[in-house]
Amino acid sequence: MGTAVLRMQAELPLGRLIYASATAATELQNMAYLVRLGLWGPGTGFASFGAFRSEMTAAGPAAQELLPLHLKATGRLVSRLISFEGVPITVAT
Repeated sequence: MGTAVLRMQAELPLGRLIYASATAATELQNMAYLVRLGLWGPGTGFASFGAFRSEMTAAGPAAQELLPLHLKATGRLVSRLISFEGVPITVAT
């Protein structure tokens, strides 16, 4: 899937697209095809996706949790949660 999206983006440099995924930001390796988010490449702090992934991995879970928040705050990610309203929950201790 990711290689097809990368190829499409390369072949259609002016094409408009929407990334739609239920899991894109859950694992860093799932983000490799998201080149148009502007997180790595020319004009960013990371020369490549590999550099981005290495730095984010080294920074740990806190940085990885901040990434979706940053994407949401800059309008590059929209996410929805399923409501648990009306769902009975029992906490066992």
